[in-house]
Amino acid sequence: MTGGEKRVSERLEQKLEDDYLLWYDVPVGLRQRHPDFVVFHPRRGLLVLEVKDWKADTIRHADSTQFTLVTERGLCRRAPMRWRSAWCWSATRRCVIPKVRATPAN
Repeated sequence: MTGGEKRVSERLEQKLEDDYLLWYDVPVGLRQRHPDFVVFHPRRGLLVLEVKDWKADTIRHADSTQFTLVTERGLCRRAPMRWRSAWCWSATRRCVIPKVRATPAN
């Protein structure tokens, strides 16, 4: 777990009410992708979080599709929205949370 993920995890555990479920680094969907956090609430739905532990001074350029970062190895391009879209699509094709009967069977 990165420093940024640890900070987000601590905040989620402090702030979320008891009826939320929280998972870290679990396989999601047919391709078994691993988002950082999956948050589920029975009435409010599903929230998937991917934490980027980047410092503002390392971001050289950002637009709606990608970031250019200054790293120890030089400039590096990242496209986090592309990854998010790929595993969200995968997750919606096969439900992450198994269906549960709302009422008991007679």
